[in-house]
Amino acid sequence: KGTNNVIAAFEVEKSTSIYSGILRLTDLSYSIADGDEIFYIVIPDNREKDVVLQLSRPVIKSLKTEICYILFSGLRTHCASLGRHIIFYRKLQKRYEMKEQKVFIPALGYDFLTAYYDLAIKLTMPEKRFRSLLIEELNPQNGEKILEFGFGTGQNLLLVKHKEPQIELIGLDIDPKVRDIAQHKLHKNGFKLPLDLYGGNTFPYTDAQFDKVYSSLVFHQLDTETKLNCLKEIHRILKANGTLLIGDWGKAKSRLMRVAFYAVQILDGFKTTNDNVKGLMPAFIRQTGFVNVKESRSINTMIGTYAYYTAKKE
Repeated sequence: KGTNNVIAAFEVEKSTSIYSGILRLTDLSYSIADGDEIFYIVIPDNREKDVVLQLSRPVIKSLKTEICYILFSGLRTHCASLGRHIIFYRKLQKRYEMKEQKVFIPALGYDFLTAYYDLAIKLTMPEKRFRSLLIEELNPQNGEKILEFGFGTGQNLLLVKHKEPQIELIGLDIDPKVRDIAQHKLHKNGFKLPLDLYGGNTFPYTDAQFDKVYSSLVFHQLDTETKLNCLKEIHRILKANGTLLIGDWGKAKSRLMRVAFYAVQILDGFKTTNDNVKGLMPAFIRQTGFVNVKESRSINTMIGTYAYYTAKKE
């Protein structure tokens, strides 16, 4: 106010290319930027997945330009603010940043314990067995494109890549701290794989892109709504006849296993883990469009029953 400084710029992309709009905003930023501006793509609600995908491109994320997006529905809701608040756009930005970045449960339940995750797995799980069975169930084949949802510290990525080097393997997680651990581990072993982060909602991939998606010890950390949303996103990005494999805590096979699982629930929370111990994962997988859903096998550990769930996308 009272100056000629630009504080925000908006590009409306109702039907034209979102990527082109991002490039135009980037060009504008290099012409006028002094560090305080925010640049926005304004889009219809049905283009949200497209804009998240484009903003997740490595080349875009590497830019210093801060580009956010606003949905038409949000703009309509806050239209009156245009006349009353010169800072209305920051309210919209906060709303959509909160929408895109969900609160997540770190490995072992607490952020400060993440560095000890690998050690905890070694002490409480038959690690070699449960991981080797996971890779056996996955059965990676030459030329396949495979995603690990929730790559954690990268141990499964290493095993899959060793099993079949001639695959395109990608990791997706929400936690930047575990990505640092995974990258260090992969580099140490001579591998360089794409490790993507997402905000807890839309996966940064186009439809029907992967032959297989697998996940281990992730879904028990998600509430019911997020479990279903992630399963829908996995279904979306899988190719026709693509395979889903989930290794996670399942229904306790004995009273002892049920009692042992309280240790996991105390760390990761009862709200997110109850679905698993009640054996609801197969129903959730079917509910999101998968077929041939089955619990292919399970093993008992010191802290509960670890189950393997497989399914197909028609």
